[in-house]
Amino acid sequence: MKLTCLKTFRAARVVLAASAALATFGAQAQVQAAYVTGTVVDTTSTPAGYLIRLDAGRPTNCNGAPYGWMLIKSENKAMMATAMMMFALGKKTATVYTTGIGPSGHCEVDQYDPVE
Repeated sequence: MKLTCLKTFRAARVVLAASAALATFGAQAQVQAAYVTGTVVDTTSTPAGYLIRLDAGRPTNCNGAPYGWMLIKSENKAMMATAMMMFALGKKTATVYTTGIGPSGHCEVDQYDPVE
């Protein structure tokens, strides 16, 4: 009887540890070849458009972009408005899809997908 209880207790501990790990690391930032998921930590604007930086860095197709900035071009007004609104509301987690480094020298965003 004691051995069965001990096995059940150990199995329950493993399940709890796995659940805790998923809860802790489940919403982690992710970096892929053409997109990144993370928290917007900084924004600025230029005549070229709206620049954002994420805590997760930038996608690998944007290696070499200055300081991790990603550009939402000024012609993409709806995307700029979405990014600005979500940042102002404090909903800063997003998946950002990119096309790589453009003529501006920045990593160019082609889709901004808020997580919240």
